[in-house]
Amino acid sequence: MEHDVEFCCHCPEYPCMRYDDIDTYDSFISTRNLHENLKNIQFKGLEACKAEMEEKAALLDGLLTHYNAGRQKAPFAMAVNLLPLEDLRAVWERLQSEAAALPLKERAKTAISLLRAAADIRGIDLKPRKKVQ
Repeated sequence: MEHDVEFCCHCPEYPCMRYDDIDTYDSFISTRNLHENLKNIQFKGLEACKAEMEEKAALLDGLLTHYNAGRQKAPFAMAVNLLPLEDLRAVWERLQSEAAALPLKERAKTAISLLRAAADIRGIDLKPRKKVQ
């Protein structure tokens, strides 16, 4: 705010000490791709990034509405945050064609399995990282 920019990535001092160790542990939502998100705002522009985030939010809403058997909120949120949009689209399409008619518990298992498989291909760990004390 003191540099009169909308996002830190537009600041001439970015990345500054505020970003030291910011992506070393997770809260409910991972900060692992924070720097990548800021780079995307810098190079793609805010509107393109906003559209991508809105699509990810819609996919998360779909997962929670149709595939959550009660314990998938955190894994779904982590996957949507960390996986690229194209992977999430592919998982969603597979879920719609292969799992839509299954009972809820089976739909939830299938969703988690497909998200983990997509993450494994990219070498992404969907488990939250704990803060080192």
